[in-house]
Amino acid sequence: MVAVADANFAKKYRPIFEKNQQYADFHNYKWHVIGTESKNCSELYKDFFFRKHCMVAEWMENSINKDDVVVVFDSDVVPYRSNESLQNWTSNSEDIVLYERMWNTEIAAGNYIARNNPRARSFLREWSKFEYEVPPPPAFHSSDNGAIHLHVRRIVGLEDRETGFCGQLYHNLTATVKNLVPYYQFVDCARQNITAGRMDAADGSGLTLRLLGKSKAWVVDGVYDPFRPDEFGPVFHHGVKPPFTADAIRKYGLNLTVKQTTNSTVSCGGHYAQYCTLCVIDLKTGVWVGEGWCHGDCSWVDGVCVFSKYDL
Repeated sequence: MVAVADANFAKKYRPIFEKNQQYADFHNYKWHVIGTESKNCSELYKDFFFRKHCMVAEWMENSINKDDVVVVFDSDVVPYRSNESLQNWTSNSEDIVLYERMWNTEIAAGNYIARNNPRARSFLREWSKFEYEVPPPPAFHSSDNGAIHLHVRRIVGLEDRETGFCGQLYHNLTATVKNLVPYYQFVDCARQNITAGRMDAADGSGLTLRLLGKSKAWVVDGVYDPFRPDEFGPVFHHGVKPPFTADAIRKYGLNLTVKQTTNSTVSCGGHYAQYCTLCVIDLKTGVWVGEGWCHGDCSWVDGVCVFSKYDL
């Protein structure tokens, strides 16, 4: 399990990264945050979203074992059904696993599964190279998310690099983010004959892809999760961003307390807890009590009990 973030971003998303670490520990996975200091990738790509795939490929090649399975996450992805493992998705034999978004026709770009082999790493590096194909500003092209559609289309032999019609739509995008119609016309073009299931590269490389259909992936945009919390469904929710709302903190168990190096607990005023977010819960009954139990080292801010010195 990996995410890509610089030091400032890692600090901003610390509560989520801590939950991912806890999830990884529980299921005997490894969680790693890849920094953005890769000289090679930074020199090649200025757009973070394209540079990200270069850095993942570089990290895979240099830091883990052959054929290890890597689950790549956006920083705003947090465990929701934490008791569910990733086995249903990591057991696929394909080199790359992608999925369809719930709320539109796009293939998602921020979260994917890659098997550590030359084929998968090449797929990621070629994806990064689309930075050199994006239409010029102020055109909206959705960075790597737009590019993945054309990348997959070319990989499976549905689009010629020089004469492909969908590619022409992509390269000729001029509308800004205020007019998304041309962008989605491109996406609809690129999705023709690309449906959920297994796909093989047309170039004889042996690369295999799997596209998961809507609600079939290990992650879903949280507001579109169609399953009850106790049902089998996507393990992770995407789109949980700071500043974290009180609802998100309770829903995902986010800890906004800065860890203390000299004391494993914080004072809640009349009692102690491991974190301020736990001050407001009666641990004997599991009942959420609220503001009346948030004192001492902690303060009640915007409906949430946080460490008084906490600063995102």
